[in-house]
Amino acid sequence: MFNYNLLNNRIAQVCGSQQEFARRLGISFEELQERMLGKDGGFLASEMQKGIEILSIPITHAVKYFF
Repeated sequence: MFNYNLLNNRIAQVCGSQQEFARRLGISFEELQERMLGKDGGFLASEMQKGIEILSIPITHAVKYFF
């Protein structure tokens, strides 16, 4: 199971809610919840890349947020 505490905090800071982050990411809120629960292997590489851009996460810190 992944620990997404840092990611959740960053989502709240930048997007205000998980719903808004999901919208910007181009997935449904339900899909975001499934990713955060680790279903189907978690986030796709393309979703991680877009999430890093949306949240302005330095690429060198991506591991802290998505793994």
